[in-house]
Amino acid sequence: MQTIENKKNNILVNAIQLFSQKGYEGVSVREIAEASDCNLAAISYYFGGKEKLYEVCSNLIDLDEVKNVCLPLTSPLDGEDFILKINLFAKELGRLIQKHSKVIRIHINKFNAQENFNTDLEETILGPCYKAVRDFLNEGLKINVVRNDINGKLQARVLVSLILSEVIYHGLGTNEENFEKFSQEISQSFAKAVA
Repeated sequence: MQTIENKKNNILVNAIQLFSQKGYEGVSVREIAEASDCNLAAISYYFGGKEKLYEVCSNLIDLDEVKNVCLPLTSPLDGEDFILKINLFAKELGRLIQKHSKVIRIHINKFNAQENFNTDLEETILGPCYKAVRDFLNEGLKINVVRNDINGKLQARVLVSLILSEVIYHGLGTNEENFEKFSQEISQSFAKAVA
């Protein structure tokens, strides 16, 4: 017999899968219930309905995980250290995005459909990462590793968005060797762009 926690988790796993594939409007409560092998009432009972279940699914990325991804971006010692830290950040961010790819796809579907829910990818992953990269660039500026004419805000968005795009749309991260090669290439390219 399934425990309450197992039933809730089963509903959540199936809802994430369906919402990531079809968006909010494309999924019915009946479809979630059938995929979860539960009755319709269980979704309302455990989650308060489809909208609240969608919000739970959208907010499953732990902010502490995002903070840990940004940890390598401490003040660089020199140009070599700058590249090494960007490389570590790119790997860790890519792994986080891969781990939460279905939740991120829910956000992307929400954005594309202009759904108005209290969830935002900008606040969960992107915003903190943008800020960490901008701060890192400012630290690099202090030791003359970063040019003083670069737009830190833009460069941060380019780096984070490129990593997101490669993982979500191009399947990066399914092969560790390709992932390692990409993080090295991106850190080298990024350093050349801002040095």
